[in-house]
This record gives sequence, C-alpha cells and structure tokens, in this order.
Amino acid sequence: MRCATLARRSLVPARALRALLIFLTIAPAVTKAQEECQAAGYATQRLTVGDKWWNFVCETANPLTLVAGAFNGAVAHVTDTDPDYGTDGDAFGERVGASTLDI
Repeated sequence: MRCATLARRSLVPARALRALLIFLTIAPAVTKAQEECQAAGYATQRLTVGDKWWNFVCETANPLTLVAGAFNGAVAHVTDTDPDYGTDGDAFGERVGASTLDI
C-alpha cells in the first residue's frame, strides 16, 4: 500500500517517464543515421517553398490520414466522448471531420 501511495505522489508522471524513455531509446539511432549519411557523402540541400508545399500535401492528403480520422471519429462516436455532437448520423460525420482535421 505504501508503494502505491508513493507512486501516486510522484513529482514526475508516469507518462512523462515513458516519453523520456522512448526519446532516449530513439535519439541515438537517429543521430547515428545522420552521421552515416554525412560519412557516405550525401549532400543536404535546403527545401524550396514548392518542395515544402508538396511535402505538406503528401503528408496530409493520403489514405492513411482519412482512415485514421474515420477510425478515431467512430471510436469517439461509440464512446460518446463529447456529448455536444449528439448521437445521430450527422454527429458521426461531424466527429469524423473533426478527428480528421485534428490529425
């Protein structure tokens, strides 16, 4: 019982500790990949405005985004997380639209 009480009173939440652990696990791999690219002689260049726009379009408007938005909207509709939307078909569409735009 005492350990559970101490865990609840912790100054650092468990989510923050998990996020830190994930970051510390991934950061060395990313750094190593960057060093390998530089050692291989890959030249980096700045992106133009057109390149940045195309990257935005490709990352935003893809089927996975739409599927994820529909899934998140369906889960929100079934669990009725925000009762202000309602429970009818129009509410489902609003939830799907909101969750897709949130991604």
